[in-house]
Amino acid sequence: IYLKVPTKVAAGTSLVAIAANSVLALALRFEFWNQIPILEIAAFTAAAISASLIMSPLANKLPTKLLQRIFAAVITLVAIYLISTNVS
Repeated sequence: IYLKVPTKVAAGTSLVAIAANSVLALALRFEFWNQIPILEIAAFTAAAISASLIMSPLANKLPTKLLQRIFAAVITLVAIYLISTNVS
């Protein structure tokens, strides 16, 4: 907003920075590689990719306000779940 960088460029730059940070952190912590749950990560990744491919045509047909409300509801439900499971 302040630097007048287009949203797509800013998002792309952010994703590159996150990916580089993740790769570097993974490479430097090789002693913990055997603790990475590969099957769970693969299942989650496959589900996320499949859902995005299936739902993206639908998202183009729905009103933006509805999508924003659905997203807000999902985020709120996740927050409630996290709070309820982590409060001792």
